[in-house]
Amino acid sequence: MITAQQTHRLTPIANLLGRSGSPHLLLGLLTISPTGTLALSDLTGSISLDLTHAQMAEPDATWFVPGMIVLVDGIYEDEDLTTGSVLGGGGGIGGTVGGKFIGTMVGTPIAEKRHITLGTVGEGEGGDITTGGGFGWVDFLGVGSERERGQSMRDLESRIFSPPPPPPLFDSQSQPETQPAAAAAPVPNRGHIAILGDLNLDNPHTVTALAKVLSVYSLLPLESLPMTFILLGNFISQPSLALSATGPVEYKEYFDILAATLSNFPVLLSNCTFVFVPGDHDAWNSSFSAGAAGPLPYDPVPSIFTTRVHKAFVTANSEAKKDAGANAPPRVDGEAIWTSNPARLCLFGPTHEMVLFRDDISSRFRRHAIRTASAPVPEGPELDIDAETQEDPSIHAARKLTQTLLDQGHLSPFRLTDRPVLWDYAGALQLYPLPSALVVCDAEANAFVEKYEGCCVMNPGRLTGGGKRNMASWVEYDIKERTARVREVGY
Repeated sequence: MITAQQTHRLTPIANLLGRSGSPHLLLGLLTISPTGTLALSDLTGSISLDLTHAQMAEPDATWFVPGMIVLVDGIYEDEDLTTGSVLGGGGGIGGTVGGKFIGTMVGTPIAEKRHITLGTVGEGEGGDITTGGGFGWVDFLGVGSERERGQSMRDLESRIFSPPPPPPLFDSQSQPETQPAAAAAPVPNRGHIAILGDLNLDNPHTVTALAKVLSVYSLLPLESLPMTFILLGNFISQPSLALSATGPVEYKEYFDILAATLSNFPVLLSNCTFVFVPGDHDAWNSSFSAGAAGPLPYDPVPSIFTTRVHKAFVTANSEAKKDAGANAPPRVDGEAIWTSNPARLCLFGPTHEMVLFRDDISSRFRRHAIRTASAPVPEGPELDIDAETQEDPSIHAARKLTQTLLDQGHLSPFRLTDRPVLWDYAGALQLYPLPSALVVCDAEANAFVEKYEGCCVMNPGRLTGGGKRNMASWVEYDIKERTARVREVGY
């Protein structure tokens, strides 16, 4: 690890043997030993870890939970008897190293920007391909590699989202003149995505708020409609199929209510794509987990519950074709996509990737986080207790969550005992290379938009009940600018 002041060398854990009292920098997996104490593991072995007096490299900037990859700077203390547990493995190389490692500083690896991973020039430099390394020829998602299709897709994106040149003006002598910039009206485009979270269909206020949000977009001209609506669960406030009050019949009726609400906006159904991402309370996960966090990823909501929603889109598309007439140019029909959790949206091939994830992850970080020594309080005459230097807690929590996920490069940096993962699909949770945008729908946190290392991280929060009475909130993402904003509307 290289800093502005000095260079550090990583030490394998097995190389600590016979080097008692010497300082080292370790990189490994933070785990819990069979005896219940903290331990650090790498490919060469594991060692008992003492973080009682450790300081954070960045004070309160990230969470530290077992299951994360961490950097620990400290001193190795050898002992005659191993303080860590050797259950399940022998001592020495490849097993548990005797003694303990006393950490003085703990941090996380820094996230690598997307353009560095793919070997392209950063934002603002045209996105041309560089001659450097990276994984530019790797097709991560089956949509083509960056070096194969990246430049052509960026040119296509520029042509679609850039306004056309203004038409020339003619004077009395029929000579063309350049139209003033002020006279050119802004050209609308459809490069927006509306993201709504925690859509509890069994709550009448949520259904009313959804109708209000859709009515806001239905008043826009056709050229300004969002390209996509993303609706994230939980689609029911109580675990479906796990209680007698929410059986399969009742669960389907709630989606029938959703279909009836969507049918009131045929223009949106026939011109936009609706993406539905399930949550912990949705089928089929809740049928055996009773609303608890099940193994990731989740399957889409079964089609037997969403037939009315599909029919609403078919009806809206057929009516739109009938109104357009037989001589109308070909058009792209609107559709409903029921996807997994997490899911990924690819726009313009490999140039734009959006990850969708529904999970109450903030509370899980708080439950499993380890405690380290608090940062020292600055002393001196310049300390002003009354100065308004404290950061908003909600903003601090958003930045802390953002940095933790992106630095780890994983959507679930927990132990498998704390957050199970279906191992055949574990690659779906990776955040490498960093996506262009990450949607983490956490209903227990306030809505926020943060940008870290070039990745736009968004949390739409709850559609209703976000702290303001009779106010619906959601996030609107701008594809061209790669930015987002939190929007609100009363209902």
